[in-house]
Amino acid sequence: IRQEASQLPAALALIASGYGVGLMPACVVQPWRDLVAFAPLKTRPSIAVTLLSRADDPSPVVASFRRIAEDVSPGLIEAALRRPV
Repeated sequence: IRQEASQLPAALALIASGYGVGLMPACVVQPWRDLVAFAPLKTRPSIAVTLLSRADDPSPVVASFRRIAEDVSPGLIEAALRRPV
């Protein structure tokens, strides 16, 4: 490892400068298309994703986001709440 970056723009700048390769979300492709070669992966990687909010957050926005997440992936919230951390 020659260089390591914790933020996507820094990692992309290092890659564009010839300091390595990286795995990035597809959403970063467009602005860097002229500087970096992007090769989509043949299969989509599976990663763990966690929905986080303050435990006692009364915000209607947070509640709405949780409802939308549950609509998109039924059972997601309950399964996550039962799983020990």
